[in-house]
This record gives sequence, structure tokens and C-alpha cells, in this order.
Amino acid sequence: MKVREIELRRIFLPYVAPFETSGWREEGSYPIIVRMVGEDSRGEFVAWGESPVGENPFYNEENYKTAWIILQDYLIPMLLAAEVQSPWDVTPLFAKVRANREIALFSHVWNMAREWGYTAKENPCRGVRKNRETPRDYYADDTVWAAVYAKAPEEVKDAMDISYLTGQRPADVLKMMATDIRDGALEVRQNKTKKRLRILLDYANGTRSELGKVIDRISARPRKVRSLFLVATPAGSSLNRWTLRIRFDAARAAAAKEADEKETPEMKALAARIRAFQFRDIRPKAASETTLEHARKLLGHTEGQITETVYRRVGEVVNPTK
Repeated sequence: MKVREIELRRIFLPYVAPFETSGWREEGSYPIIVRMVGEDSRGEFVAWGESPVGENPFYNEENYKTAWIILQDYLIPMLLAAEVQSPWDVTPLFAKVRANREIALFSHVWNMAREWGYTAKENPCRGVRKNRETPRDYYADDTVWAAVYAKAPEEVKDAMDISYLTGQRPADVLKMMATDIRDGALEVRQNKTKKRLRILLDYANGTRSELGKVIDRISARPRKVRSLFLVATPAGSSLNRWTLRIRFDAARAAAAKEADEKETPEMKALAARIRAFQFRDIRPKAASETTLEHARKLLGHTEGQITETVYRRVGEVVNPTK
């Protein structure tokens, strides 16, 4: 059995009555719905599942945000890369990730107990070796980019262009506003690191940069309602991570379907690469297609090591021996 595609959707299910304890109150649950497409000896199949997590990590150790990250960044890539004979093969496949999460949870609980004065003993997790987890190394080449870009609505194209040309994370791209443009530069304050950047819209010789041209294109576009956000729908509504995800996934699915329909080995391989493309892969693409020093500054890294090891996903260009 080979799993070809996995889609995640988060929904909200209101309770008949609120679930309330002395510590917190919940109005509903936030399950993550999982749709899986694959092939086995009987042909193509579609399967559905659910990750039943809540809004806060109080009743269980996870919530919908942490569950989404673990599914997206670790479990799904592992499953897509594996061949399994039955659902029972999945448990040992995920064992390493589960063990690492349990170590992290126990360590956090112990540290909180020390902070609250329940114990003065050393954290027993100290020195425990975790299982090695392979970081994501997918690279979105220009063919994949062009296929998805061609199927995307204009607001997704804007988000893709700005993300690539600025090298910023999706959350930082979505919050960019016209008021962030000052003195010929787009001013960015990264959510994660609080790093401040000023990304120039014109080169030193006075020519307009590609980023400047994208912003000019957005500014000149007529909208029913004028929005201060750079990434917005034709109706003027800004996008959030979920609305961007839905639109990007739809464009990716359409591009993969078109490649699949051509039924050649090359196009089948392209369809597989398209399905593996995620919006967050745009930041590594930006880092991989410029110099290391430029990428380090653009991504807001203090040292080049993290840029090189995590975000640069193409090899160095070298000449042959002869």
C-alpha cells in the first residue's frame, strides 16, 4: 500500500453545552480531519481519519496547533515516504517521533514542578538521547512553482511572490500592509524572532526591484474595497493562514491533476513533486536561489549556519574535475 496524498483540514465543532472545569472553559472541539489518497492491490482508495484535539493543552498534552505541526512536519512526510502493508505498520513507523514528544512533555512537567517548588531534584530527562528526526529537505524547483502558480488565484500569486522575494515566513507575509512601506523599503518585524528588516524596493542604481514591481502591481489593481493588507482578495478581505492554505492547496491539487492526466512517466513524477510542495517551502526556495550571505540577511539569521543547514536545499554549483 502506497499513500500518495494527505490533506489536513481543521474544523470547529461546538458542544451542546460548554465543557467547564475550575481551570478553563471550552465551547467546542477543534478536530483535525485527515483525508488520505493512495493505491493498493485493489486500486486507488480514499480514507478519512480524525485527530481529536482541543483548543488548549489542559485536558490532553496537545492542542490543535501542536498536533497540526507534528502531523505536517513529521508524521505525514514519514508516511508518504514509506510503503506499508497495513495500518499496523504505522505504529512502529511513528515510534521515534512519539518517544521524542513524550520526553519533551515529561521534561516540561518536571521543570514546572521545580519552578513551583514541588521538587529540587535534577530533571531526569537531562542527558537522555532523543531519536534523530530528519529535517524537511524538499526543494520547489521552477517547474513545480510554475505549475502551481498558473492555477492560483491572484491573492495566492501575490502571497507566493512576496514570500519568495522577501524570504519571510507565511505569517509575516500575511500581516504585511501598505503602511509598512516607508522611505523606499518594506519594513518587516518577524513574529518569531522579533528581528527587524528593511527590504529595499529599488536598487542602488535606481531601477525597480522585482519586489517593488509586485507591490506596484498590487497597488494598481482595482478592488471593491481598498485593503491596507498587501495580500487580500479582490473583495478586499485579508487572508489568514487557513484561507491561504485552502486556496494554495486547491491550486496545488489542480496543478497535480493536470500533470497526472498527461499519463507519461515524467508528468507522473512532476505530479508527485507538485503534491509534496507546501507554502512553507517558498522560504527555503528563496534561501537556495541567492548567495549564502544574502540569504542569511534576508531570512533574518544572525549566523549563516542555520541558513546553510536548514534552508539551503540545493547543492553548491561546481565544475567537474576535467
